[in-house]
Order: sequence, then C-alpha cells, then structure tokens
Amino acid sequence: MIRRPIGGWAIEAPSLCGREFPRRSRRNQEAEQHGKIEMMKRYGVIMGLFLWLTLAGRPWRGEAQTIENFESGVVNENVASGYYWKRTDNAGTFVWRVSDQRGAAGSSRSLEMTVLEGSPYFWYLNSLDQDAYVTGEPANRLSFYVRFPKDWMRAVADDPEKAYNFHVGTYHRDPNVSGSHETHNWHFYYHLKFDVRDEEWIHVVLTPWVQHQRGVDVWNPGVAPTRPIADFFGSLSRLYFTGLPYHTDAGVGYPYRVYFDEFRFYYENDFVVMEPETLQGRGMPGRTLYYPVTVFNTHPERTQVFGLATSSHLENASNYWSHDVRIYRDANGDGVCLPSEHQEVSTTGEIPPLGAAHLCVAVFLQTSGVRYHPDARLHTTVTAWRKSPPFEADSHIMPVSTNFGVVPGTPAATTSIVTEVGPALPPRVPLTEPVRDLSVIAAGKDRFTLSWTVPKGARRYDIRYAIGNDVDFERAIPLPGDPAPLPEGTTQIWTTPPHFETGKSYAFVMKVFGDGHPRYGAWEGVALSSRTPSSNVARGSTTVPKGGNVPPTPRISVTPIEGESPLTVTFDATGSFDPDGTILYTIWRFDDGSIATASRVTKTFTHIGTHSVWLDVIDDGGMAGEGETTITVLPGEEGTLEIPASVVRLLYQGEPTRVFGGEAWMGRVGNYGGRNRLYLAFDLSEIPRDATILSAKLRLFQTMTENATGHPHALYRILKPVDAAHVTWREYAEGSPWERPGALGPSDAEPVGDILLLDGQSGVYRRWNVLPALEQWVKHPEENHGLLLVCKRERKGNVRYATDAAESVADRPILEVTYRRP
Repeated sequence: MIRRPIGGWAIEAPSLCGREFPRRSRRNQEAEQHGKIEMMKRYGVIMGLFLWLTLAGRPWRGEAQTIENFESGVVNENVASGYYWKRTDNAGTFVWRVSDQRGAAGSSRSLEMTVLEGSPYFWYLNSLDQDAYVTGEPANRLSFYVRFPKDWMRAVADDPEKAYNFHVGTYHRDPNVSGSHETHNWHFYYHLKFDVRDEEWIHVVLTPWVQHQRGVDVWNPGVAPTRPIADFFGSLSRLYFTGLPYHTDAGVGYPYRVYFDEFRFYYENDFVVMEPETLQGRGMPGRTLYYPVTVFNTHPERTQVFGLATSSHLENASNYWSHDVRIYRDANGDGVCLPSEHQEVSTTGEIPPLGAAHLCVAVFLQTSGVRYHPDARLHTTVTAWRKSPPFEADSHIMPVSTNFGVVPGTPAATTSIVTEVGPALPPRVPLTEPVRDLSVIAAGKDRFTLSWTVPKGARRYDIRYAIGNDVDFERAIPLPGDPAPLPEGTTQIWTTPPHFETGKSYAFVMKVFGDGHPRYGAWEGVALSSRTPSSNVARGSTTVPKGGNVPPTPRISVTPIEGESPLTVTFDATGSFDPDGTILYTIWRFDDGSIATASRVTKTFTHIGTHSVWLDVIDDGGMAGEGETTITVLPGEEGTLEIPASVVRLLYQGEPTRVFGGEAWMGRVGNYGGRNRLYLAFDLSEIPRDATILSAKLRLFQTMTENATGHPHALYRILKPVDAAHVTWREYAEGSPWERPGALGPSDAEPVGDILLLDGQSGVYRRWNVLPALEQWVKHPEENHGLLLVCKRERKGNVRYATDAAESVADRPILEVTYRRP
C-alpha cells in the first residue's frame, strides 16, 4: 500500500495502481506481474470495480502549482541558488524581458522574447542541483500559454510531411536508476505543431509521453497516469523549450516577438490504466513471443475507446536484427493468444465504465544471420490513448505524426516490454580472430606482464586465470583491469594488477570481443578460448621475495643514437646487473607499441623525429628496474613524417558566428543540435621541397559515435584563405562569408581523398588518403588552406574525433606523410 497526499486527500491504493518504477528486482517483478495477469484474466470486471472503489470519488484535479507567472516583473535568471530561467543561443539569437502589456489567463504580465535569428531556446532548472525536483507535489500535467506572431512557422504547419514546429523537453530524476547522465535520466519529448492563424494566446497542456532514457542501459518505464502518485512530473528536474528545426526562418521576418506565461503543474485523473506496466521475455530468432496486456477504463460512468499503437527500438544490434510487433484482441481474456484469435486491432473498441479490454502483443524476431549479439534486446512501448470521447485541446494545436497522429495532451498510458534475443547462434557468424600468441614475458612477486599480438577486429578483452597449469575459461577467475586494445597487428604488453600470491604457478586465457556498439558498451563477434589453439594459454610463476632484495640496475647502450631515415639502431642491455641476484626478464618497449624481450635487439625507424625507448629488467626476487633513452631520426632519402594539426576548428550550424577551438570535445562531425563539420590545417614546411610524396594520410582518433553506423565521412580541400582566429560556420575570415554557410559552396571547397564508411566502432584510428591534396600543396604552398571533414548524411547521428587539445598526444590529429628524395 502507498499513501501519498494529492490535492489535500490521503489516498490508499494497492500496488496495482500505485507502485513506483522501478522498486523491485526483475525476478520479483516477473512473479508479481504473473500473479496480476492471472488475477486480471479471471477477475477483469471485479478488478475494474476494485479500481473504482479504490480510486473513484476523489478530487482528481489537484491544486495547480504555479512555478512562474512573471507577475514579479523580473526574469529570474542566473541566480546563485534555486530555480531560474537559462537562455541559450543554440537554436537562435534572442533577448527577453517581462512585458507589462500581454498577460495570459487574466494575468497582467508575461515573458516577452524578441527573436533576432532562428528560434528561442531556453531552460528552467536548478542552479545548484540539476537533479532537484521542480514540483513539490505529484503532478501529471504541464500547462503553459504561448503567443506567436500570425503565420509563425506557417510553412511547417501547412506541410503534412513536417512533424512539428515546436519542441518541449523534460528530464525526470529517478533515484532508483543509476546512470552517468547529469539529469538522472528519463527524457520525455513533446513535439508540438501549431497552426498560428492569429495572435491569440495558445493554451498548451501536456501529459507524460514516454520517449527514451538518457545515459543508462535499462528499459523505459511504463506510464500509468491514474496511479495516485503519478510521479513522472513530480520528479521532474528540468525542462526546456525551443522552436525547431534549429536556426530555421520562422517566415514572419526578424525581429519578431514570442510571449510565454503561466507555467503550471497539476494532477488530473486520466481514467485509463494499463497492466502490467512492465513486461520482460526472452526469445530466439524465428520465434514469436506473446505478452498479455489489459487496458482498464476506470471512469465510473463514461464509456471510452482507446487507440492502440506500438513503437520499438533495438539495443546493441540495430543493424543486424529485424522485428515485427502486432496487437491482437484476446477474445476470452485468458492471456493465451491462439491462431484463431489473431485479429489485429488498432483500438480497444468501446470499454464500458469500470470495464477492461484484454489484448495480446505479439513480438516476432528475425535475424539476417550476419552476426550474433549476446546482449541484443528489443524495447517495445505499447501505448493506449483516449480516442473517444476525444481530448479537447486548444484549436491551434495540431495532431503530431511522431506520436501516432495524436493531439498532444491526450490522456494515455503505456506498457513497456523488453524482449531479450538469444541464446541461439545464427549460422555463418564471423568471429573476430582470437589471440594466438598469448605469453607471460615477466613475473614479479604478485603480478605478471603478458604479451600478445592484437588480432583483427579486437575491441575488448576478457582475461581470466587459474592456479596451476590448466585453465578452462568458463571456470576461470576474471582478472580485474582488462586492457584496451592497441591497433591491429601491434604487439601489446600489459602488466596485471598486484593480484597474485607469491611463489605460485598460474595459467591465463583470454576471450576477445570485436565489432562493438560503443554507445551501450556491449560487443559482438566473440572469439572464445575454446576455439583457439593451445598457444592462447599462457603460464608463469610468481617469484618468491628475498629478504632485503635490491632492485636490478638497467644499463642501456644505443648505436647509433642519431641518423637519417631509415635508421637502423641496436639496443643493448647486457650491461644491466642485479647486485644481489639474477636478472630473469628483459623487456624493451618502443613508442610504436612494439616490444622485444632479448637483451640485445635491432630495430629500424622510418618515422622522422625523436623516439622514446624504455627498458624494464626484473630480477629473481620480483623487483624491477626501469630505464629510458631516446634516439633521433633525421630526414633522409626516404622517411615518414607525422605532422600534427596546427589548427582544429569546429564549424557549427547551431552557433554560426562562434569560433570553436582549443577544447577536446569540439571534434564533432554529423548532426548534434545542427550540422557539425571539422576544419583542420597543417604546416607542411618539414617536407623537403625536392621530395616525392609516396603516401599521405589524415589520421584521426574516433572517441565516440551515436547513430552513425554506415555514415560516409568525406574530406574536402578548402579553396579560400582561412583566418583561424575568425573562421566560423558563416565566415572563413572576419567579414568574408563562405559562398555557402558551412564551407561547401563551389568556390569554398572541393572533394579530395577517400570517403570512409563508419562501422559503428569507437576508440579507433580512422585514416583518409589525402595524397592528391599534398601533392598540390607541396608544389603550390600558397594553396594550402586546410581540410574540411564532412558527414554526407547530416540529418541524424554524429561522431566525435580527438582534437589538438586531446590529453594523449598520440590521439591528436596527424598527417602521416611518406616521401622519397632524389
């Protein structure tokens, strides 16, 4: 039982109508849901009567909580503590003030915005705690008034292909769900389409409508708006408002004015319940799962009809799996969907007062057989909204296609279903290559140093161990601190945490994961140790510490220490010694990721510049000595230069006049609040003037991706003299506009190099062939104006590349140039 005051009443209701999500473990939820389903099958009418006896007769319209009506005459902005209004130029440029002339709903004042470009975009949030609750009492309605100039966004309103022309978003804090997102973590979108045929106030009323969750990997909630706590607005932490698309001309000329007033929250009964709110199942490819769902009309006197629809999205396998979701009527309400009952429906039909409609949601799973994903899930939201009697919205508000053509504000309830896919492994699954040369190259008293060649497609490792010489992966002990893979083909070394007992033998085995979905942290294409040769098992023994043990002393001899490329260098550690024992292990580490374990090694360097080399020597007591040296490779007849970017700038449509640079996060390409393109420039003075360029590649480190699998990223050669201090989306120099904003006019840039199709991975290096541009620039240095990286599918999705401000120097943009001199 849950007791929560609403509008002055203390209401008691069973968990059927009043539970908070999520509170119990999934196993307990499933057991409880099973019991409820059985009860609903047998006692649908009794349940409706129970709901009425429990819930009816209460003052279902709670007292409105006004968060702002601007009667104070001040826009509460940039306060030290508490809630305030925050203005941003992400969607357009505007100024605001409190107007004394235009108030809504009988008030005398309102918020006046003078829009100079684009559309207004503003927030309401807490300055000290962005997770703080906005509302003090439970609420399931957000209400406000807005007033636009006549024919505002008329082109959008008249175009049936355009989904909306205004956007309201809210964030809701759920303390039961952990996540990295700063707002903890439910995110509701409200797409609005206004028919602004006059300059009257438009009254907007919104109900919770599930969209998605930010920053965490769990299912979306169901929504039962008639439950007494109705806490989706009660836990609201912030909200924002904007006209969309960003920086779109509203068609009424600039400047124009928009007014807002009377922001309120309140509670009102919607008289609809869906049970269960959440369901979970597990299926195999080629199978259909059936989920029983019941829609209750809790109104004590009125017959209602509810429209039905489903929306689904795949997690971790969106490119490889397909699905078909349908709603059937469960004629006898027994929760079993027989072939004879496969009557697909789009409405519940008439439900009498306190009655119920029994449904069955059928989820069919398909796979192309391309890949197996061990963590694939299908998230399905089943929505029932009041169709009859229709919801009476303000006449200026149009139906929205993104919400099944339903008018915003219509009472609705949802059930959330999660279907896990597996465990069948489709045929012809391409596995990532396994590690075939795992070895122990050093051992101390409580740790080991492992070495292996990074296999094709490796994106994550799972390393396990067992005491003794035999190890089985499934029974082995997971080793904490798995290393991140280096580029394919390089030799990777990794020293384990201090995790082992001294004087014991251990065996190690490794599982490799590849081709991952970095947004969710799950990975596809598993290479198991059981499918690999015995060389994937490494063995070693920890040393026994000696009392008073002194670490060994490394001695490095290098011949030569400097020379022209290609430079062959001999490294000698035979002079190293241990004053009280014996050196057991010698490890050379080079800055290209390679290693060597002999005391005397030879290596050829072609990359011009200074290279660091490290030496580790470990003695029979487990103690280590470390040494370091450098060698210098000078330009020779043939060599490779790694030229760092001298300028990196983000060209952002969302803020078209702002100069972006000098920060690590500014390497976006694609669409994130508008189009994002990356400008890079390089100083080529190190390349010998008489050299022939053999190859030239732009190397970028991709740090993240979002909805960008398969997107083509193309390079363009800039044709205009860019001023790095002033380059923006609109201008290449102060007062000098691009022919086309974004630098893709015919006189702005021309294509050069490869078009790279992204594969959904992150944490990888991407390379583009830029040889044609380099050949031209070496001959005509005055034409070197830089490169522009563009996604040729900019409507949705984006990736981020490391910039010149990246913490790791190796991750910063590099031009790899190999040349030969006459």
